[in-house]
Amino acid sequence: MTLTAHRVYDPKLIKSIVTCPTMWRTVAEEGQHPESYRPDPEKDCWLLIRGGCGVIALYSFHAQNKITVEAHTHTVISARRKYRHAGAYASLRWIYNNAPSYEKMNIQVPVIHKNVRRFAREIGFQDEGINRASYLKNGKISDQWRMGMTRDEIKGVLDEQRG
Repeated sequence: MTLTAHRVYDPKLIKSIVTCPTMWRTVAEEGQHPESYRPDPEKDCWLLIRGGCGVIALYSFHAQNKITVEAHTHTVISARRKYRHAGAYASLRWIYNNAPSYEKMNIQVPVIHKNVRRFAREIGFQDEGINRASYLKNGKISDQWRMGMTRDEIKGVLDEQRG
């Protein structure tokens, strides 16, 4: 199935996906409440990934500086097993083709989500360190893995997918 990626600016649409109860339970940190969540599509880039079955994922990209972007993924639970890789590659392709000033993409993965780290490695992210005691969930403070991918590494992943 071919997936499409396009930028969205509708804060109501973004909020409806991110705060969906099954999604919110996994992405929200301690003390965050869906009713107070306010996405800013003018400040951050929100990318909607769709396939024949509907919405696959929503990615957000936040500029850390002129050449570095931090990414977050919100993959619909029913699509995770079948489309997570294709959705991730679609987002990498979009950012590579539409944001040429970014030379680096970073993510942070809470250590309590080992499956997310494994997935990030599968699509090309490299371990870069630990952000200690930086995530609060269910009353427990935990570390986050810092992971990253350079623009050249993104190109390599995309070339591999085409090959």
